[in-house]
Amino acid sequence: MKFVWPWDRKKVERELGSVESLLATAFKPVNARPAFVNSLRQRLVGSRNPFARVSLSTLELILLIGGAIVGALVLVFTLLRRFLGLFGGRRPEKASAPQKKPKPLSADAKKRAA
Repeated sequence: MKFVWPWDRKKVERELGSVESLLATAFKPVNARPAFVNSLRQRLVGSRNPFARVSLSTLELILLIGGAIVGALVLVFTLLRRFLGLFGGRRPEKASAPQKKPKPLSADAKKRAA
């Protein structure tokens, strides 16, 4: 569909109006047959709920419930990780904290280093 700029909207509406009037003069309205109208009405509104869908099969129901459970577990795990990281996670050491001295090399390590 072509994008219509707001300043071109009036022009497009005039063009559509002219097409509509052209079609109205070219075609004559026809009365619908009553049998067709009744048949169409029966097909559209005949059942109690025309938009009602057949119930889910067992496999679809199991997959739907399983997907919902997995999604909920992933959400809880992600939120738990996030809150633990914010409030109870590892904190960086302060810069003023004394650094640990490295252990002196043992005799075997000194020989290997040399």
